[in-house]
Amino acid sequence: MSTQGFRASSGADSPNSWLKQSYDSGSRSQNFVDDEDDLISRKSSRAMSIAPSVRNASPIKPKNPSGSRGKLGDVLEKMHEGVVLSQHDVSAAMRDYNHLLTKLEELEAKTKKMKLQVSGEESDGIAPPGESKITRDEKDKLLEQIKRKDKLIADYQSRFQRVSHKAKTKAMKNVYVEDVIPPEKIINSFVDLYEKEWYHAYETLKSSWHDEERVVFSLFRVVRHAYIFCFDIAETQRTAVEDYSARLQEVMLQPTFTHPMSKLKYKPSAEVNTENQQYIQIGQRLLKDYKNVLVSQSVPAVQELFRKVKLPELFDSGFVNKIVRDFVNRTVELIWLMVVQEPPMMVYWLEPKQTVVKEYFKFYKEKRALVRQTVWPAVFHKEGGALLSKGVVMAGSAEDFAD
Repeated sequence: MSTQGFRASSGADSPNSWLKQSYDSGSRSQNFVDDEDDLISRKSSRAMSIAPSVRNASPIKPKNPSGSRGKLGDVLEKMHEGVVLSQHDVSAAMRDYNHLLTKLEELEAKTKKMKLQVSGEESDGIAPPGESKITRDEKDKLLEQIKRKDKLIADYQSRFQRVSHKAKTKAMKNVYVEDVIPPEKIINSFVDLYEKEWYHAYETLKSSWHDEERVVFSLFRVVRHAYIFCFDIAETQRTAVEDYSARLQEVMLQPTFTHPMSKLKYKPSAEVNTENQQYIQIGQRLLKDYKNVLVSQSVPAVQELFRKVKLPELFDSGFVNKIVRDFVNRTVELIWLMVVQEPPMMVYWLEPKQTVVKEYFKFYKEKRALVRQTVWPAVFHKEGGALLSKGVVMAGSAEDFAD
């Protein structure tokens, strides 16, 4: 089976509470065999989490040369940091911007007037018609004022160019799922899930069933079915966003009108202007950003659906106690956050009788050539991507499968 994808979240109180959880209170050694080829160091996994913090470090903000940023400066700061702007912020920034334009026009008018005042011959103190004569000292002062005004105008023009550039490049900061739900935290949480919640559920079921292989098989079925279940819902959401995007484009660019009396429906005959394409792309990106911000908030609903629909198919109700239910909720949560990544993280497992792939799996207890049962899946960054976490298999020999 091809590699498959997987994401994480946790906590019953909040969809994102797993991000704040600490798992340093001790870890339990699992009952599997490790060697150099079979282990991926948790140290390297933790090292992965350093990169996002470096990438997201806030740059040092340059001081405003004018000494006062005003509302326009504040809005530009927010745009640079990716803050969602309110209508009040935008309106205030526009007022500031228009004020600067007015100021620029006034400065240009004053500069022209002063140049006219000093355009006469200095020796005679000749002034343009309608203006009084000016002395040499006054001319020198006016010349200095002209230089200062020219410099100020150049500064304003430079600031306007920066405003225009930032408005085009920083007005909308794209939102990616990995910014909301970091993959490194998901992988660490998924490893902890096997080391802790899986073990507690295993001990609970084994005390009732007294059959290790049955317990291992039942717990892995939860992971396997959760992956398929979550992947299907995530695909439905992606398709819905694409459909909404196409529908919104039609409604906004090709509006219709239904006459209240005749009930006749009218629509424009003109084709959509090709110049609108850039705005269409921005709208599509905004709709995708909206989806990316909300995907983690789907966790409680997905968990509830899985408990209602799939859990009764996997366990008799008498065996689903709080420990097992916590394991199920946590598994669904993490897998959901894996499959909503872009691209989806991939979960990979081996079927019984397949040859153990030691590059991707560790052994549960004994080392043998063939797979009896996958205990825990391996996780890849994407299909065909890098291995992020090794899985665990219960292995056997050919004699174990003989009839």
